[in-house]
Amino acid sequence: MADMQASTFSPCSAGPCASATSLLQSIQGSALDVLDIEQLQALKATISTCLTLVHRSLNGRQPINSLHPELLGEILQLSLPSSSGYLCEGNSDQAAALKAQRQTLTTYMKVCGQWRSVVLQMAAFWTVVDMSSDAAWCAACLERSKEAPLSVFLQYPLNEAQYLPLAAHGYRIRELFLDIPREQRAAFPTELPTLLPVAPNLESLSIVTRCYIWDSDRPELHLERRPQIFPEPPCSLTKLLLKGPCWIPGGIPYHQLTHLYISQGMPFDLLLFFAFLRQCRSLENLVLDDISNKGIEKLSDDCIPMLELPTLRLLTLGVNQGTWAASYLLNYVILPPSVTLRIIGVFAIDVLKDKRLHLPFTDTFDTLILECTSVYTAIQAAGPSSGILIHSVGMRYHWANVRETGETLRNVLSRVLPCRNIKRVTIDSSAWDVTMQILPDTLLPTTLRLVDRHIQPRNGGQQEHLPDMPESGLRRFLELADLQVWSTNVPLGRPLSSVPGSLKKYTLYYVHPADSEALDPERCVMDSNGSPSISGVDFSFVDNASWPKLDLPGVRPPCHLYDWQ
Repeated sequence: MADMQASTFSPCSAGPCASATSLLQSIQGSALDVLDIEQLQALKATISTCLTLVHRSLNGRQPINSLHPELLGEILQLSLPSSSGYLCEGNSDQAAALKAQRQTLTTYMKVCGQWRSVVLQMAAFWTVVDMSSDAAWCAACLERSKEAPLSVFLQYPLNEAQYLPLAAHGYRIRELFLDIPREQRAAFPTELPTLLPVAPNLESLSIVTRCYIWDSDRPELHLERRPQIFPEPPCSLTKLLLKGPCWIPGGIPYHQLTHLYISQGMPFDLLLFFAFLRQCRSLENLVLDDISNKGIEKLSDDCIPMLELPTLRLLTLGVNQGTWAASYLLNYVILPPSVTLRIIGVFAIDVLKDKRLHLPFTDTFDTLILECTSVYTAIQAAGPSSGILIHSVGMRYHWANVRETGETLRNVLSRVLPCRNIKRVTIDSSAWDVTMQILPDTLLPTTLRLVDRHIQPRNGGQQEHLPDMPESGLRRFLELADLQVWSTNVPLGRPLSSVPGSLKKYTLYYVHPADSEALDPERCVMDSNGSPSISGVDFSFVDNASWPKLDLPGVRPPCHLYDWQ
């Protein structure tokens, strides 16, 4: 016991350490035997309080707790899970996102007194209010958020516990999320104007109906009958998201919407849908994911008036169920020259097979990136102010099926892209020679970048050659001046014996410096006589962090494919 005492406390003649030493000495041996149960419990409580105070002092001296409370709060906020689930594929998982955020907040408050104080006092932690959860939590959120703008989640049909507490906070609501269960999907919520508060500052409205596009008994989408859901029009609304809708909300200032997202809607009349979009004359971002129409095959071309969207900056089309709606939309919509078009899904490439299709905004394109993987095929192309992303999911257009699908891909590229204007091309594949067969003959790039799809060395790290160099493909690029090869493997086993006469620069990038001894610059570029065919080859060793970025700015979204960034 003496050894424990000596190792536990530093020499101290006075103060808490001396008192603790005295306490330890006083309860050694049989001193505790004379105390009854109540006295022992009281002693235990006193010692526990002492330990709590000591732990609090230690925690307060941790580096993170030396931060200013506002800075600590900002850091904790950034680490919170996102409360927005409505941009996910399929139906939204907003409820799960809200639950995860609540659990994280509760965890923060249990870490230490300082964290608890920061979380309780900062209004920004309490601005996401799930009115379908317990009343005590909702009341705490509304109180602790003070006067901060609110994001509110409601579950239909509403009960008093959901709408009564909101009556005094309508002016604070910036985002409103309404979840409608499957059994209520066809009901028109005519009672909502008497339940929801006036929300003059509402900016974003999301309505998710738990209804799927493959439901056999799903009703037709009503575009003319629009039930009003607010007592007064939300005059600040700019974003509207509808998932699985069976009806379109009324009393909405559609003329000022800048963002519209419709996903997995009921079958609709194309002409009525065009008339609806004409009301949205300020649209900048339009996302249509697996929308469907009826009777489209009965319409003649002269019956469908052209639809002009002059302010549109981004159009995203999701096509996993069919191509009819997306094909007709592209044929009869006039897109501005600075638009970015994204087509995503199993039938993404099939949408562009229509021979009537003409996309004038692609005329200024000068850059192409072609990715062929085992999971998807993606085509990115862009010019100074516009771009296109064609993201085809699945094996249908996999490089291994190029004999069956290569001609379709070539025709699509020829129809969509101004091939003679494309000067920079990147191919990301594990089979360059096969993938290059997809490129149209009219494509004459000046810069070609070949990226090996295998990010790590194959065959357990043993030496393996690069994918076969597509020499026949290279020879047809009569204007090629700059060739770049990126790979994680050792250099070419077969020298590049024939290159275009226009080639001026050839750079090999390798990820693993350990392979440097295997590099033989003189063998990498030779003509048929064994002499160097160009003046020199540059070798550069890079790490994984330096691997080329295969995303054109603004063309592929940084997070979710259906995001409108």
